[in-house]
Amino acid sequence: MKHLCTLLAWAALFSAPMTSQAQYVDLGLPTVPNDHDIVDDLIYYGGFLDFSGGYHVGDTAANFTIYDFDGNPFNFYEELQNDKPVMLISGSVSCLRFRDSFPNEGEQPSQEYLAADIFFDNYADNFNLAFVYGIEAHPTDGNCPSNCPPTFSNDTTVIQAPDYLYRKWAMKTWTDSPNFHFPFPMYCDNPDNALYNTFFQRPFGVLIFNCDATVAYRGDWTNQFLMQNTDAILEFAQAFSTCSIDIDPEVDEEEELEGEDDEEGEEEDGDGEDGDGTDEEEEEETG
Repeated sequence: MKHLCTLLAWAALFSAPMTSQAQYVDLGLPTVPNDHDIVDDLIYYGGFLDFSGGYHVGDTAANFTIYDFDGNPFNFYEELQNDKPVMLISGSVSCLRFRDSFPNEGEQPSQEYLAADIFFDNYADNFNLAFVYGIEAHPTDGNCPSNCPPTFSNDTTVIQAPDYLYRKWAMKTWTDSPNFHFPFPMYCDNPDNALYNTFFQRPFGVLIFNCDATVAYRGDWTNQFLMQNTDAILEFAQAFSTCSIDIDPEVDEEEELEGEDDEEGEEEDGDGEDGDGTDEEEEEETG
């Protein structure tokens, strides 16, 4: 009976609407990673320009905590309680499209990056914006993600980060570069590349979230996405309202199931039977 109830409960759970398999998972680390923590090897992200990986619109995103160069944390579920929608963008100093979207002040970007430049200069404050520095797109060692063009970035000396310290300093070379205008918060992906591997799987992707951690907008290339969707996402930001997240309903479900099982066990123990189906009083009378 116990197993039957458990199966029925799981059947009900999976027949109900679910937003994502990743729901209520926490990918973050409670403390800043050690500088010498080894960065995981790249996984397979698909073939050339296959950006189908990562979260899609409607998916419920996992929680995470990542840190900036100075160790200040960014906790995703906490940031969702902000009165502005969270916008996450992946990038690296070796990604040419990422860099070209942030021309220095006074420089005119090419047409392909004009919308991104206008957005970041004028509308970034409408969002709770955070950049994630993770996998290098075109490191000089040639260790590119499988879905990126296998080109070399000769104007940097950055290789694919071997450890967390190297990733931090690669990010620092970007945020402090005098050749670009980048006054935005940026955080390092953790050594396991969990954020890049789960959220993005593309070098310059963008995700915008509803207050309940579901993905509202997704873009393969941030500059192209902003060219096509700036008006729509500004309307989204204007209409945005906060909400609460029940971050651990699965625990409640398990506790409810355990309670039901305990009640059934008590009923079985108290039904007056001694295990062979015979009433104890009847056994005493028949002696």
